[in-house]
Amino acid sequence: MSQSHEALILIQKMVKVPPTKALLLFNTATYQGLQHTSHSISFILNHLLSSGMLPQAQSLILRLISGRIPSSLMLQLTQAHFTPCSTYTPLYDTVVNAYVHSHSTDQALTFLHHMIHEGHVPLSNTFNNLLCLLIRSNYFDKAWWIFNELKSKVVLDAYSFGIMIKGCCEAGYFVKGFRLLAMLEEFGLSPNVVIYTTLIDGCCKDGNVMLAKNLFCKMNRLGLVPNPHTYSVLMNGFFKQGLQREGFQMYENMKRSGIVPNAYAYNCLISEYCNDGMVDKAFKVFAEMREKGIACGVMTYNILI
Repeated sequence: MSQSHEALILIQKMVKVPPTKALLLFNTATYQGLQHTSHSISFILNHLLSSGMLPQAQSLILRLISGRIPSSLMLQLTQAHFTPCSTYTPLYDTVVNAYVHSHSTDQALTFLHHMIHEGHVPLSNTFNNLLCLLIRSNYFDKAWWIFNELKSKVVLDAYSFGIMIKGCCEAGYFVKGFRLLAMLEEFGLSPNVVIYTTLIDGCCKDGNVMLAKNLFCKMNRLGLVPNPHTYSVLMNGFFKQGLQREGFQMYENMKRSGIVPNAYAYNCLISEYCNDGMVDKAFKVFAEMREKGIACGVMTYNILI
């Protein structure tokens, strides 16, 4: 019996059962050595997608990508004659996310462009996942180009802008970061605490603590409540610039606001006291840290040592 005939028989069996049972039949046939055809793979994918079983569909595509299911037909699977209209866009989303998950940036970009060329809009989550992968892989220029090329075709959210703003700060492109902040508001979206904290951190690392402080004040005017990390990065920024009074004041402000300092904040304080020769005060902060149940990591002990 030919492989294509066996695959056809498998499809006939899968048609008659729910998607979970169909996936079990598909997997069993795979383990028994069946060489799937594009039709058998397409059927089970569309069966899963039409039932909303996106994680299972993505897992299957990951097996295709990794070669555990022999197939070189990934592009064919997204062709209209293989895929019903109802699952066309979800299939593309699933394929792009699978390539992102496997850190295959070029393939993810290829399918994203193909998807948009065919007139289908990826979900915000899919686009954001791809941006995250590009930024983490140090492909900021490519992420910047993709973002600007597709910003009018993809539904962006605050997270999309947050990813790119973080990428700008890490790459040292602060002007672009602030341009994105303005663009976010033009899109009718509201900046959040994470975005402002990212910009504050970037400014501090660049040595511009006054701009960071201005952003901190703007957060308060917008009604955004700073989190422990927001206070910590600004406090550390002041210390790095030799502005002890401002740094310690930021710590006091944090406690007055009812925010429990995190390990990063305590480490900044301990480091500053140690650098200034005030080891006794450093150990007092260390004791306070332990009393509040904040985990003392290797960094804390290294500073004290």
